[in-house]
Amino acid sequence: MPQPLRWDSGLRWDTPGLVWDGFVPDVPAPDRKKKTMSLTTTEVFGFADAVNAAMTANSAELLTKGVTVGPWVTEGTTLKNDAVTKNDDQEATKALLKTKTAATNTALQTAYDFYSSKLDTIANAYGKTSEKGKQLLRLRSDIRRGGGSPPPPPPSP
Repeated sequence: MPQPLRWDSGLRWDTPGLVWDGFVPDVPAPDRKKKTMSLTTTEVFGFADAVNAAMTANSAELLTKGVTVGPWVTEGTTLKNDAVTKNDDQEATKALLKTKTAATNTALQTAYDFYSSKLDTIANAYGKTSEKGKQLLRLRSDIRRGGGSPPPPPPSP
């Protein structure tokens, strides 16, 4: 059996077949940029505004040092406006989701209440303590437990 390649052999981490102490190293994510997840949306927008203001205020002096910031200000403003638009869309979608969730929950509760009352009615018709009534009432308790057993046959007329 051939010896596995070792880290100290001068090979890169992504060399096929590379093994280190019996483990294949995890491939790092292709995007190694620092994430802004620890920053709030307001903080990112404030940071963008502060850097834009610093570039604008120091543009003449930066130009003497060979740095032209005009295109950066324009591009940064475009990127920030895009982020603002996407954030507004996200917030509107969140609000819509809350509304739709409330409507769905109301509809589900209404449907459950309807069928639950109908189940009580037909179980009462057979008598809740009768075998058929108990079998019908098990429909409600089987909802949470799962259907390990086959569903009961429909009541015969």
